[in-house]
Amino acid sequence: MLNALEKHLLLAAGCVAWLCLVVFLVVQEFGGQVPAPPVLPAKSSPASKTQRTRQIDDLFSLSFLAQRKVATNLNNPFFSGPFQSPPPPPTTRKITVVYQGYFTTTHGEKQAFVKVGDQLIVGPVGTKIAADLTINLIDLGTLTLTDGAGKPTPLPFNAPQTLEIPL
Repeated sequence: MLNALEKHLLLAAGCVAWLCLVVFLVVQEFGGQVPAPPVLPAKSSPASKTQRTRQIDDLFSLSFLAQRKVATNLNNPFFSGPFQSPPPPPTTRKITVVYQGYFTTTHGEKQAFVKVGDQLIVGPVGTKIAADLTINLIDLGTLTLTDGAGKPTPLPFNAPQTLEIPL
């Protein structure tokens, strides 16, 4: 039998033989020739070198840089205009109010017909018409509304008026 040293020598000899076979096959496949070196371009003339230098000088001249401006009207993620805050939310809204007449109850109390937008409101003096408007005075030709500050707003009969009320 073979001892350990002989086994290692036999394994090494087999590896060398296998490597030689692989190298032989590779060289045979390539034809055994070294590939030709690439053809390098001829040296440039001093005139073309001057031309390239002139182009570089033109790139960094101030007159050329002045022509290069940032295109601010294009969608550019690297350019943004000044920050403009959104407009504040409205604090008032407009409503259309129409006084459409009144009737008197059996107790002698007057109740007015007031159309606010598409809604018809029927009520006596003190009835809340909108957020800040209440009925103050009911007459034959006019209805007087007051706001939270006590400012009277007369409404003529059957004439639509646009009023501004707080939200």
